[in-house]
Amino acid sequence: MVTVCFRCPSCAMHVIRGLVCNDAVRALMSDFPVPLRCPGCGTVSLVLQHSRHRTLRAEGEWDSTVGHCLTIAATCRLRAGEVQSADARLFMIRLEQQWLELGARCDVFQQCAIVPARVTRPWSRRRLRHSA
Repeated sequence: MVTVCFRCPSCAMHVIRGLVCNDAVRALMSDFPVPLRCPGCGTVSLVLQHSRHRTLRAEGEWDSTVGHCLTIAATCRLRAGEVQSADARLFMIRLEQQWLELGARCDVFQQCAIVPARVTRPWSRRRLRHSA
Protein backbone atom coordinates (compact mmCIF):
# COMPACT_ATOMS: atom_id res chain seq x y z
CA MET A 1 0.00 0.00 0.00
CA VAL A 2 1.09 3.55 -0.75
CA THR A 3 -0.21 6.60 1.11
CA VAL A 4 -0.92 9.74 -0.91
CA CYS A 5 -1.32 13.18 0.70
CA PHE A 6 -2.63 16.12 -1.34
CA ARG A 7 -4.61 19.32 -0.93
CA CYS A 8 -8.00 19.49 -2.66
CA PRO A 9 -7.92 22.38 -5.15
CA SER A 10 -11.63 23.13 -4.57
CA CYS A 11 -12.07 23.16 -0.79
CA ALA A 12 -8.38 23.27 0.32
CA MET A 13 -8.91 20.21 2.55
CA HIS A 14 -5.80 18.10 3.12
CA VAL A 15 -6.60 14.59 1.90
CA ILE A 16 -4.77 11.43 2.92
CA ARG A 17 -5.63 8.35 0.87
CA GLY A 18 -4.23 4.85 0.74
CA LEU A 19 -3.73 3.25 -2.66
CA VAL A 20 -3.98 -0.52 -2.64
CA CYS A 21 -4.72 -1.18 -6.33
CA ASN A 22 -1.50 -2.32 -8.00
CA ASP A 23 -2.34 -0.49 -11.24
CA ALA A 24 -2.89 2.80 -9.39
CA VAL A 25 0.38 2.46 -7.48
CA ARG A 26 2.28 1.49 -10.62
CA ALA A 27 0.78 4.40 -12.56
CA LEU A 28 1.73 6.86 -9.82
CA MET A 29 5.28 5.52 -9.69
CA SER A 30 5.47 5.74 -13.52
CA ASP A 31 4.72 9.50 -13.46
CA PHE A 32 1.08 9.19 -14.42
CA PRO A 33 -1.71 10.84 -12.45
CA VAL A 34 -4.23 8.88 -10.43
CA PRO A 35 -7.81 10.19 -10.15
CA LEU A 36 -8.75 10.60 -6.47
CA ARG A 37 -11.92 12.07 -4.95
CA CYS A 38 -11.90 14.52 -2.05
CA PRO A 39 -14.06 13.13 0.78
CA GLY A 40 -15.00 16.68 1.83
CA CYS A 41 -16.41 18.20 -1.36
CA GLY A 42 -16.38 15.27 -3.82
CA THR A 43 -14.05 16.95 -6.33
CA VAL A 44 -12.00 14.53 -8.39
CA SER A 45 -8.36 15.56 -8.75
CA LEU A 46 -5.67 14.01 -10.89
CA VAL A 47 -2.88 13.38 -8.39
CA LEU A 48 0.81 13.23 -9.38
CA GLN A 49 3.83 12.43 -7.26
CA HIS A 50 5.18 15.80 -5.97
CA SER A 51 8.88 14.97 -5.87
CA ARG A 52 8.90 14.34 -9.62
CA HIS A 53 6.67 17.28 -10.58
CA ARG A 54 7.95 20.26 -8.63
CA THR A 55 6.62 22.72 -11.20
CA LEU A 56 3.00 21.96 -10.26
CA ARG A 57 1.42 24.60 -8.07
CA ALA A 58 -0.19 23.43 -4.80
CA GLU A 59 -3.60 24.68 -5.99
CA GLY A 60 -3.30 22.52 -9.10
CA GLU A 61 -3.50 23.16 -12.81
CA TRP A 62 -7.11 23.36 -13.97
CA ASP A 63 -8.29 22.27 -17.41
CA SER A 64 -11.14 20.28 -18.92
CA THR A 65 -11.25 16.72 -17.65
CA VAL A 66 -11.59 15.43 -21.21
CA GLY A 67 -8.50 17.43 -22.24
CA HIS A 68 -6.45 16.00 -19.38
CA CYS A 69 -7.64 12.45 -20.16
CA LEU A 70 -6.79 12.68 -23.85
CA THR A 71 -3.34 14.15 -23.13
CA ILE A 72 -2.56 11.43 -20.59
CA ALA A 73 -3.85 8.69 -22.95
CA ALA A 74 -1.62 10.02 -25.75
CA THR A 75 1.38 9.96 -23.40
CA CYS A 76 0.58 6.36 -22.46
CA ARG A 77 0.48 5.44 -26.15
CA LEU A 78 3.90 7.07 -26.75
CA ARG A 79 5.47 5.34 -23.76
CA ALA A 80 4.02 1.99 -24.85
CA GLY A 81 6.03 2.33 -28.05
CA GLU A 82 9.21 3.23 -26.17
CA VAL A 83 9.38 0.54 -23.45
CA GLN A 84 11.28 -2.68 -24.01
CA SER A 85 9.36 -4.96 -21.66
CA ALA A 86 6.19 -6.64 -22.94
CA ASP A 87 4.68 -6.37 -19.45
CA ALA A 88 5.33 -2.62 -19.32
CA ARG A 89 3.93 -2.21 -22.84
CA LEU A 90 0.70 -4.02 -21.91
CA PHE A 91 0.41 -1.91 -18.76
CA MET A 92 0.77 1.32 -20.77
CA ILE A 93 -1.84 0.16 -23.30
CA ARG A 94 -4.23 -0.78 -20.48
CA LEU A 95 -3.62 2.60 -18.84
CA GLU A 96 -4.30 4.37 -22.15
CA GLN A 97 -7.64 2.55 -22.44
CA GLN A 98 -8.59 3.53 -18.88
CA TRP A 99 -7.92 7.23 -19.60
CA LEU A 100 -9.83 7.10 -22.89
CA GLU A 101 -12.79 5.49 -21.12
CA LEU A 102 -12.69 8.10 -18.34
CA GLY A 103 -12.60 10.89 -20.93
CA ALA A 104 -15.58 9.39 -22.75
CA ARG A 105 -17.62 9.29 -19.52
CA CYS A 106 -16.93 12.94 -18.65
CA ASP A 107 -18.98 15.97 -19.56
CA VAL A 108 -17.05 18.17 -22.02
CA PHE A 109 -17.51 21.18 -19.71
CA GLN A 110 -16.32 19.35 -16.58
CA GLN A 111 -13.12 20.78 -15.08
CA CYS A 112 -10.51 19.10 -12.92
CA ALA A 113 -7.05 19.89 -11.65
CA ILE A 114 -3.78 18.04 -11.72
CA VAL A 115 -2.36 18.42 -8.21
CA PRO A 116 0.96 17.45 -6.63
CA ALA A 117 0.98 14.93 -3.79
CA ARG A 118 3.42 13.58 -1.26
CA VAL A 119 3.74 9.82 -1.55
CA THR A 120 4.90 7.59 1.26
CA ARG A 121 5.66 3.92 1.01
CA PRO A 122 5.53 1.35 3.79
CA TRP A 123 8.70 1.07 5.83
CA SER A 124 10.77 -1.97 5.13
CA ARG A 125 12.88 -3.73 7.74
CA ARG A 126 16.00 -2.66 5.87
CA ARG A 127 15.02 1.03 6.07
CA LEU A 128 14.26 0.71 9.76
CA ARG A 129 17.64 -0.86 10.50
CA HIS A 130 19.55 1.87 8.66
CA SER A 131 17.69 4.70 10.35
CA ALA A 132 18.37 3.43 13.87
